[in-house]
Parts: sequence; structure tokens; C-alpha cells
Amino acid sequence: MKVFLSILSSIFVLGLLTICAFFAYSMYESNQLNNKAMQANQTNQEVENTENTNNIENDDSQVNSDSTQNFETPQNAEACLLDLIENNRTCSLDDYSDQELAEAYESLIDQGQLDFWCHPGGDIGAVKKSITESISNKQNGIVCKRDNSSDSEDDSNVVTRDNVFDYLIEAIDSEEGNNHNLITFQQPKMKDGYWEIAGNNKSGVGSYTFKVYLDGTVEFWNGPNTDMSMSKKVVLD
Repeated sequence: MKVFLSILSSIFVLGLLTICAFFAYSMYESNQLNNKAMQANQTNQEVENTENTNNIENDDSQVNSDSTQNFETPQNAEACLLDLIENNRTCSLDDYSDQELAEAYESLIDQGQLDFWCHPGGDIGAVKKSITESISNKQNGIVCKRDNSSDSEDDSNVVTRDNVFDYLIEAIDSEEGNNHNLITFQQPKMKDGYWEIAGNNKSGVGSYTFKVYLDGTVEFWNGPNTDMSMSKKVVLD
């Protein structure tokens, strides 16, 4: 009898151990499945974040590309001025330096595309203001009334090829601190109603453009028509 009870006790203990082992294994498997599911979800989230980031970068690149195309300026300042004359706002005068604008402005005047500002001797300021005025005149059909611009000189004009330097030197030396002997002058060129004379400081620093109008008005410009520093009417004795 004792042997039989001993056997039953052993069987009962083994059964309990088997049941505990089964529950422990089931919990382990469940935890493993949960961990794999969490890792899969995390991987999917990382992939979605990467795709969203790439889409945002592509959108930004497209916007920047479109902006660059929309604000692309003409190849040079002269092309910009021609577009502005036609009222095509594809560029702005602020896109170019004063020197670029001055060279383009003078080129278009020489080609007959633009007339110079209508009021010689006035305080016209920087070259951008002159260009804006000239373009407005062109668009509105305003014709500047100027003296004969041909190379032949009218005896009734005050300023001639022979005395143009007399007017220029008088204008320069009449300003305190100025001395025409410190400037090297180029030969005068007849423009639309005025003589244009380029000059450079003999020191090698600084350049000028002088305009002597037929009525005796003299303008001092820094560089190649970049901005006007002085304008005065000269009357010789």
C-alpha cells in the first residue's frame, strides 16, 4: 500500500512539473511573437519616415528649381533693357551693376534704341534713374528735342570742337580742389547734342566721363557714365 501511494505521489509531482513547464514555454513563445511584431512595426515606421523625408526633399528641390526658372534674368544688361522697353518684366535694373547698365545704356543710345534723358544739365542722379526716364519716354512716344547731332558743327552753337576743352577746363578748375593738369583727357566724341570726353587721373586711380553740351553745360560723371557728380553751366569771357 505504501508503495502504491508513493508511486501516485511521484506521478502527481511529475504532472505538476509538466504543466508548469508547458505554461512557461507558452509564455516564452508569446513574448517572442510580440517582440517580432514590435520589430516589424518599427521597421515599417522607419521605412515610412524615410520615404516621407525623400518626398519632402524632392518637393523642395522642385520648388527651388521652379523659382530659379521664374526669376532667371536675361543674358546681359542690354537684353534686360530691351525687355523693359517692351514692358516685359523679366528682369530688374537691380540685377546689374551701375557699370553694366551704363555700358548697355550707351550702346542702346548709339543703336538708336533709346534717347538720352531729355534734360541735359539737370541733376539726373544715378544711371538707373536716367534709364528709367528714357524707357518711359520710349514707351510713351516722348521725343527729346535736341540740337543737331551730326558731326558737322553749326557756327551758332556756343561749344565747338575747337573750344570744347576751354569749357571743360573752366568747369574743372572752377571747383575748389580740382586741377585739370592732374587728368589725362581723351579725344572728344560728338554724341547726341554734346561732346563726350573720357579722362583718367594721372595717378592711375579713378576715371571719368565728361559731357560738354552745346549750350555750355558741363557734366562730370564717375567712371563710364556710372553716376553724375556735378553739373554746371559755363560761360567763357
